[in-house]
Parts: sequence; C-alpha cells; structure tokens
Amino acid sequence: CDNVGQIFRKVTTGIRPQQLDLIKDSHVREFVALCLADESERPSAEELLDHPFFNSDGENDNAPVQLYNYPSSNNTITEVTLPNEIITTEITTIVGDV
Repeated sequence: CDNVGQIFRKVTTGIRPQQLDLIKDSHVREFVALCLADESERPSAEELLDHPFFNSDGENDNAPVQLYNYPSSNNTITEVTLPNEIITTEITTIVGDV
C-alpha cells in the first residue's frame, strides 16, 4: 500500500495487513488482529481490555514492540523495534486513558 486510503480499503474489506506478521509477540499480534477484525467479529473495547496484551508481568510493561524486518535482498530477516511511546499514544488516543 502506498497511502492510508489504500490501507483503509484493504482492512475494511477483510484483507489483513502483511505487516501484522512482522510483530514478534503473539499477544501483540493477536490484539492488533482483533482490533482490525470485522465489526461483527470484533470484541468490544471492554472485552479487548481483558486481552492478555494488557496483563502486567512487571517485566515487559514498558518494553518496545519487537518486529521482524522484511527479508533483505539476501533473504535474511532482521529485527527492528517500535518505540513504546508510539504504541501507548495510539492506544490512549483510540481507547482513552488505559
């Protein structure tokens, strides 16, 4: 996708973003997938707050989201990190103070 409109069109027609597969943590990946699910299948905000993504283990609460990078020209996968501040800001913006 080259712009937000193309991403929106794909997600609203049920096409899952390929970048979702780049998220290493299964709880994070599953949470994002649930948020992108069709309205009839998507949990309510209250139900989403009960998701394991929000369970505190006291160790990784402020850890950045770890991502796989696209394979390079030599077909190796490298790791990148998404700063936690971005995730927190976006969740707060969408859901309210968490």
